[in-house]
Amino acid sequence: MSKLLRLHVFTCRQNGWKCYKQRQPLQFFSHLHVPEPLVVLQGVIKRMRFPVYLQDITTMTALRRDGHPSVYSKAMNEERQKAGTGLSSDCSHWCLPGVPDIWNEMLRVLL
Repeated sequence: MSKLLRLHVFTCRQNGWKCYKQRQPLQFFSHLHVPEPLVVLQGVIKRMRFPVYLQDITTMTALRRDGHPSVYSKAMNEERQKAGTGLSSDCSHWCLPGVPDIWNEMLRVLL
């Protein structure tokens, strides 16, 4: 697991965000969802002489709180599911069809 992903998982758990029984997309954001490094990168890309296109998937991915396996990736007792502890509450948006598949489709269309 990358440092950034570990930080994301740690932050989510520390802030009390839980994935248990969350199956619907987010309806709104109450916080800025574009990471600062991405804002800097977008500024650099705009100043480049060679045209570069950045496919920003941040907002689309952030809206899919149901797009990751969370506690549903392994069989757990209900107490552990509610606590959201352990490796199976990963918040990494992998292992299920959905968000990563759309990233691939978007890349295919761009190519």
